[in-house]
Amino acid sequence: MAALEAVKAVRVTERKTPWVWCGIGAVLALVILLLCILVYRLRPSESHNKAIAFKKLEPVIKIAVVFPFSILFAIGVSSGIGTHVFIWFVMILVFSAWVLSTAMDFLYRMDIKESLRPRLSTGVVLGMLAVITVIYRFDVLGMDTYLPKENKIEYMSVYIEKINGLYSYPYNSVYYQGSSRMKSYLDNTKFEDFESIYDLAKMGVEVQEKDGGFPKVQDGESVLYYCVKYHLKSGRDVYRYYEIKQDEQAVSLMGKIYDSWEYKEQTLPVEFIDEDKITEISLKDIYSSNRQVTTSAEMMKNIFKTYKSEWESLSFEDSTKQQVVGFLYVESLTGETNEKYEYGTVVYDDTQTQTLPLYEGFVNTRKLLEEAGCTVYTAKDLDKIEKIVLVSADNYGKEEEYTFSDRKDIKEILENSLFDQYSNPALDNYPDYTKGVRIYWKDGQGETKEGIFLSNNPPSCVKKVLKTED
Repeated sequence: MAALEAVKAVRVTERKTPWVWCGIGAVLALVILLLCILVYRLRPSESHNKAIAFKKLEPVIKIAVVFPFSILFAIGVSSGIGTHVFIWFVMILVFSAWVLSTAMDFLYRMDIKESLRPRLSTGVVLGMLAVITVIYRFDVLGMDTYLPKENKIEYMSVYIEKINGLYSYPYNSVYYQGSSRMKSYLDNTKFEDFESIYDLAKMGVEVQEKDGGFPKVQDGESVLYYCVKYHLKSGRDVYRYYEIKQDEQAVSLMGKIYDSWEYKEQTLPVEFIDEDKITEISLKDIYSSNRQVTTSAEMMKNIFKTYKSEWESLSFEDSTKQQVVGFLYVESLTGETNEKYEYGTVVYDDTQTQTLPLYEGFVNTRKLLEEAGCTVYTAKDLDKIEKIVLVSADNYGKEEEYTFSDRKDIKEILENSLFDQYSNPALDNYPDYTKGVRIYWKDGQGETKEGIFLSNNPPSCVKKVLKTED
């Protein structure tokens, strides 16, 4: 591995080959090979039909395998169960430990009767699992209920799934470094005014103390998922994940966090786009999937600056009252890429397109788009719509179509429809992917628009035809 890393470094940086590291890699490989030959000569396990050459290692290896894999398997299966998660976790944990222990003993002895006999190593595994389970269930170490005092915190970061999960960032930004986008975001944001974040974290700790980390919600109620990072004045970083009921208090704190400029500046995708590097803007609304804004570079720059200003000024409360009526696809340069070939070097521009939600209240942006020949169509443009066809699919994939021509019905359906890419962070109003909406236009020039779905709270005219009205 040392030799391979050295070769990679040469390939990337074009430095001279670090022969010292290559030599270390070669020597280590030789030493390991000689040790393997020595062990084989001392205990040639294959000639004795044994899985393990050293008999005393059998219980050690068994514990080392069964203990972690039982926990991983139990966590993986029980996490997908909605109710009585802990009880299922314990049952799956014990069952998987028994199965794995029996399988390991069978590999050692190749005898079913022998593998089913109770052994000390199996008891040790079960005892270790019992200790871990007690520590986990009762939070003996205080991990889940940990909450540092405010005066010990230098700054905090928070990743709220219902907000941050909606946004896309450039692939070359710091938020895409590492294997976890959530952790990259937490590590590269810093909120020194963290009072509301701390209060939100406190609510998460209360759920851990009272309900074991699983908020009690009734039918129709929602759960808020978020992750918090505490950066202490001592220099230590602490990460915690919380789930709480999304009640009025939680939504109020979400609003306070969102409305702070410190949060918007580090979170809104528009802050990562250089207006001078924009190459193309396209529009998606209920009329068309992709209408290119054919205009000058200066006009595109003006459209983006206006849009950015309106989104930065949009309060959390206003965003809950406004509908997303479309999306702007903003393509911009991210840099130059050089690729070397046998006969020379090819230089080309590297671009990326970001999808940005267009709220109905962004009147200045919509006005500029209209001047550029891209009117944003909304539910108010009823006079241009001929009819709407609702395509409803059942659990077996069978589809039925329902046509609506009445202006009142069309207006209700459009006002209760959503694009498949976005939902409001404060409202649990999501697309119902079993109910697609097709729009037919009177002029015959617009596309028969698809990719729009009813929300999970359909209007009365739809409930009536589907016979689901209360």
